[in-house]
Amino acid sequence: MLAAQRTAKQLTILAVFLIIVGGISFTSYRIVSPPQPTPTPPPEAGLEPVKVLSTRVFSVRDNDYDFMALVKNPNQTHGSREVDYVLNFIGPDGEVVKSIPGKFYILPGQTRYVIESPLVIDKPFVTHEFKITDVVWNKLNILASAEIDLVVLNADYSEVNSGGLFSRVEGVSTNNSDFDLSDAEIVIVVLNSVGEPIAVNKTSISTFLSRTNRSFEVRWPSPFIGNFNRLDVGIYTNVFENTNFLRRVGGQERFQEFNGE
Repeated sequence: MLAAQRTAKQLTILAVFLIIVGGISFTSYRIVSPPQPTPTPPPEAGLEPVKVLSTRVFSVRDNDYDFMALVKNPNQTHGSREVDYVLNFIGPDGEVVKSIPGKFYILPGQTRYVIESPLVIDKPFVTHEFKITDVVWNKLNILASAEIDLVVLNADYSEVNSGGLFSRVEGVSTNNSDFDLSDAEIVIVVLNSVGEPIAVNKTSISTFLSRTNRSFEVRWPSPFIGNFNRLDVGIYTNVFENTNFLRRVGGQERFQEFNGE
C-alpha cells in the first residue's frame, strides 16, 4: 500500500514538473518566434482587384512622352498603401523597348489618376501595356479616411505662347482637415470637348498645414494636340503612411490610430 502511494506521489510530481517545463518551453518559443500576424485577405478571399479603366500616352516633343492611367478600387473597406505596376512600351516587332516599374496608393472606393512624366523613349514603339503586378491590401476605417479633406478650390487654364511657354494651369488647394501633412499630390488632366484627355501634368505640395490654402502651378512648354475644353484635377495624399502625418492640430494623436488594420 505504501509503495503504491509512493509511486502515485512520484507520478504526480513528474506530471507537475513536465507541465512547468512545457510551459517554460512554450513561453520561450513564443518569445523567440512570435506568431505571424494574419495577412490582409487577398482578392480571392472576397476583395476585388484594382481595375484599370483607361490608359493613354501623350507625345510631348521629340522622344518625350507623358503617360496617364485611370484606376479604380471597387472595395469599400480595403485600400492599398502599395500597388505595384509595370508600364511597357512595345516595338513594331512585339519586343519591349522600354519597361518602367512604379507604384501608387489608393483608398477604399477611390478612382484616381496615375501619371508617369516625363518619359524619354528613344526607340520607336507602336503600343503600350500597363499591368498591375502586386497589391498590398490594407483595411481602412472609412470614418478615419473621411477626416482627410483636401480640396482644389479653383484651377484656371491659360495659353501663353511666349518665352518657351505654351500654356499653364494655376490654382489653389485647401487642407480642410485637422492634420498637418507632409505631402499632397496634385494631378491635372486637360480634356477636349468630348471629354478625352489631351494632356496631363502633376505637381506636389510639401508641408501642407491644417486649415491652410496653398497655390500651385503646372506648365506645358510645347503645344499639344487638341483644343482645351475643361480640366479634371485630382488631389491625393497617402493616408497609409504614418510619417505623412506631421501633427494633429489640438493633439499629438497619429492618424493610424484610426486605421482598421
